[in-house]
Parts: sequence; structure tokens; C-alpha cells
Amino acid sequence: GIVVFATVYLPQIIEYVFVDRLLAETEYQRNAAYRKELIDNYMDIVEERPTLGWGRFGVPWVDSQVSIDNEYLFLALTHGKLNVFVYVSSMLIAIMRLIWFIHKSKEVTMETTIAWAFIAGILAAGFTQTTVWNGFQIVPYFYMYLAMSETIVIYKSQNDTVNKLELNIKKMEVKKHAYNFSRTL
Repeated sequence: GIVVFATVYLPQIIEYVFVDRLLAETEYQRNAAYRKELIDNYMDIVEERPTLGWGRFGVPWVDSQVSIDNEYLFLALTHGKLNVFVYVSSMLIAIMRLIWFIHKSKEVTMETTIAWAFIAGILAAGFTQTTVWNGFQIVPYFYMYLAMSETIVIYKSQNDTVNKLELNIKKMEVKKHAYNFSRTL
């Protein structure tokens, strides 16, 4: 699937986006071209303050582009590249932990099904944030969503540990009784 995407669809997407807005054939192509121009125009501003950004109200706007329709770009402008790195890394770590959790599970359970749903939600939100600015509430909300996905992994792991501990205690009790019995003979 990835090879087909990289060889067939990706070149078409790049060709579709890399067009001047004035030469765009459709509204969708103009929209895609605007988003590409947005990144091109604002990356220089991001580079002026890459570490901590410009702050929430200090971003210098490009005249023709006052609407920043890219959450990652907006985070880089307001809070710096380091925060974008932490934000994206936290998404990737959550996805990897959920995949590992599913991989470790021997069977399909309610928890693994919910883990797949969290993975889909994180990927969908990650993609959507490249095309829209979601407002200031999205970052705290998204971290709450990541925390919820983490609770499945932690809760299931703790339950497995408790169950293994209880099983080991029962085995020890069985061995203890068997040992005592054989000794009395």
C-alpha cells in the first residue's frame, strides 16, 4: 500500500499542490496552493524565532495570509519548533505504544479494539491539523486524548501484572501444600 501511494498518488498530489493560485483550475486546487504558499511564506518568520516562537499575540502576519490554516505551522509560529517536535513526538509515541499493546495481546479484546480506534483518531487528527487551525483549545484536548489512549495500555498492563501475581501466589500455595504433604509421608 505504501509503495503504491509513494509511486502513484504522491506525484499526483505534489503536481496538484505545486501550482500558482492564480493558475489553479478548481477551488480545491486554489485552496491547496494557498496552504503551500502559507508554509513557504511563514517558514522564514518561524526561523527568526525557532526556539520559543513569537507568542500567542506577537506573530507578524503576512499581508495576504492572515488565516494560518495549519495547526503545526501555527504552533511553530507561536511556540517554536521545539514544541512542535514535542507535540508530534507525543503523537508518534502514543501510536507506537498502542501498536505494541495490540501486538502483545494474544487475542482481540475490547481493549485492543479501543486501541485501534485511538490509533485511527490520532492519525485522523494528525492529518486534519495539516489543513486547519483548530483554535487554542485543540492542543490541551489532544493531550487529554493521548492520555486516554495511554490509560488503556497502563490499565491492561497493571491488570495483567496483578493477575500474574495472583496466579504465582496460587502456584506457590499449591507447591507448598504438595511439598508439605510429600514430606509427611
